[in-house]
Amino acid sequence: MDQVADIQSFAAMLKGGAGDAAHAARALAELSEISDEPSLAQMADAGVLQPLVMLLSVGSWDAKEHAARALAKLADGSKERSVQIADAGALQPLLLLLKEGSGAAKEHVALLLGNIAAYVEGSYILIINEGALPHLVVLLKEGSENGRKCAANTIGNLANDEERCMQIVSSDSLEPLVTLLKQGSEDAKIEAAFALYYLTANERLSEQIVNSGAIPPLVQLLKEGSEDAKEWASMALAVLARLSKSSSQVIVSSGALPVLLTLLKEGSEAARVAATRLLADLALGSEDLNDQIVKSGALEPLAAMLKGGSESAKAHSARALANLAGSCDEQLLTKIFTAGVLQPLVNLLKAGSKDAKTAATLVLAGLSCSSTERSAQIADSGAIQPLVTMLKEGSEDAARALGILAHDGTQWQIVDAGALQPLVQILKEGSDDAKAGAAYAIGRLAARGVCDDLIKAGALPLLILLLKVGPEDVKAHAAIAVGNLAFESLERSEQIVGLGALRPLIQLLKEGSEDAKAEAARALGNLACSSKGRSVQIVNLGALQPLASLLSQGSMAARNHAVITLGNIAANGKELEAQIVRAGVPVSLFKEMPRKMVSVAAAEAAAAELLAEEESAKVCMCSITLGE
Repeated sequence: MDQVADIQSFAAMLKGGAGDAAHAARALAELSEISDEPSLAQMADAGVLQPLVMLLSVGSWDAKEHAARALAKLADGSKERSVQIADAGALQPLLLLLKEGSGAAKEHVALLLGNIAAYVEGSYILIINEGALPHLVVLLKEGSENGRKCAANTIGNLANDEERCMQIVSSDSLEPLVTLLKQGSEDAKIEAAFALYYLTANERLSEQIVNSGAIPPLVQLLKEGSEDAKEWASMALAVLARLSKSSSQVIVSSGALPVLLTLLKEGSEAARVAATRLLADLALGSEDLNDQIVKSGALEPLAAMLKGGSESAKAHSARALANLAGSCDEQLLTKIFTAGVLQPLVNLLKAGSKDAKTAATLVLAGLSCSSTERSAQIADSGAIQPLVTMLKEGSEDAARALGILAHDGTQWQIVDAGALQPLVQILKEGSDDAKAGAAYAIGRLAARGVCDDLIKAGALPLLILLLKVGPEDVKAHAAIAVGNLAFESLERSEQIVGLGALRPLIQLLKEGSEDAKAEAARALGNLACSSKGRSVQIVNLGALQPLASLLSQGSMAARNHAVITLGNIAANGKELEAQIVRAGVPVSLFKEMPRKMVSVAAAEAAAAELLAEEESAKVCMCSITLGE
């Protein structure tokens, strides 16, 4: 008979007597193990699934074992057949067979349960709640090589949510998984790494996984394993690195960096992607770890991946560089910049995947940090226009990057590229995170003199609205922007007050975060500068007491700005000075204040000196925040 006829004959036998059914189950089990996917589909179409499931309940122990073996192969890798088997009522008899069946039967059951857990929604909860875990752990510890592999796979597929992960670890599964990782066959090691990856996704378990000794064998698998093994090992290590700086240190101490460098230079494309992903997450650790990554020689191959890797490799390489650049360490930024990354990053901005564009944006933002020279080179390389394009799509990261790029000279390139209108549009309609990014960029641009253009673009009413009703971090950035727009401009200050900024600024002074209080104080100081009328309004709206409180309870920045603001108010008349003194502020704080400061650093230094030494004379001082 040909195979189709065989399948039809066996399907008919399954529906016959017990002996025929057992014989057919054995034949189908043997046939399924040498069949390709079309042949397996033919078996299912011939109607073998329901009677095989029935055998799990009513057949002899041998028949049950053969039925489980056939069903396991039919379900393997097939969502459709796994669902059909579960719908036919297989779970309860499978769980009983896992508890009471032969060693071989338990292996087949474990494989089948793993596929059902992977493909049938909610089944993983029933499998665990019906008591499968202790039996899977016994199989993981004491089973054959294949049984241990199947148990590890099933445990990985059961680790579907936090509660289930906790149950799995509580069932003492970590130690045998790590043992399998060290001593199992290549396929078994892959399944152990797969299970550990899904367990690492639970942040509460990361310390237990590290303490179980999983990291050294995962690093060894990364070094010597197959492509699949390296993939799962790298993903498990990457999650551990992302969740814990101490895990990152253990990974590096276990010798991961030389392995990753070898993979970057000599590995397959998949291995290089795995290496860049893990490096990106290791770079989230400490400055010391970042220094070790750089000293290992990672920058050159990461830069090469930006130029010639796959889209995924480019995205992970950019993310690794972004995390390294995030420290704003000048020496490190210089090394990254001189590694030849600039043009590849700009190319990613123009034509990369969404993830690659985001990562490239973050790298360029980091490289711009505190460097007018690098910002100018980044702008001249063509980065601004694609960033503005991303900005028009509502990108928070592009908004922040443009803000950081706004140094003397580059600010006008940003304006000329058409950034102002989309920034204002984000203030109006963007997500909260995007609004925070846009307010930050506007504050930076205002600090660089792009004030009238921002006013014309309609930024001011929206900033003041955000001061009133925005989230906390958005309010802080809006306060920076408003304070910078008020800097040394009576006309803009009048507009700001006319639009109702004083009340929300004073409310922020009372109830905001430490950063928000400092920026609200600074904005009020700029508005009070050289204006008795505005100073009177600020006092009448209740600013003195919260300003006085900042002097004793605020952060250093908040105290400094409070001194400046109180000095500006006092400079507008004896009566105002007397009200400040009645609020409990020593008048000596307002003496010897230099006028018209354009640097926030100089303003804060002067205020700090007064706080320390309480020198005297009335003056007016304005300050600007760059938000760096």
